Amino acid sequence: MRKFLVWINLLPVAIHISAQDVMPSEIPFHFDNTGKIEYNFFLQFKENGFTGICIIKQGDGEMIGSIINEFGVKAFDFVYKINSGKIRLLNVIAFMDKWYIKKIVMEDWKYLLAYPNVKKQSKKRKVVRMDDGGIVLENTRHRIRYTLTPF
Repeated sequence: MRKFLVWINLLPVAIHISAQDVMPSEIPFHFDNTGKIEYNFFLQFKENGFTGICIIKQGDGEMIGSIINEFGVKAFDFVYKINSGKIRLLNVIAFMDKWYIKKIVMEDWKYLLAYPNVKKQSKKRKVVRMDDGGIVLENTRHRIRYTLTPF
């Protein structure tokens, strides 16, 4: 049953993915007038998945975001300092609150949020823009896929 639900959730992603990588000059996030953006979020790792909502707000030199599942349980919050390129994870859910998991998630999100300013392309990570404006970040080393699709 769980595998069936994961495949059903992946079906729209598989249909809308384009084969083009996002060019570094393209900004992956387009904020509205209030400096806020909301996405449907899907995190897939190995045979497991996590779906929810990602809310990111751009402020004075930083981006603040939250990942929340459909039931309102917060997976984690993050604060990304644009000028220094540093990221912090806050309020991490218990099953993800391990140093090695947090390190991988922080590096992935740091790569995604800093993507327009990345000096060197990563061999472990790939950012893909979907036709509908969504973004897919793939960590090929750890087989983790973050899918962000606009509401």
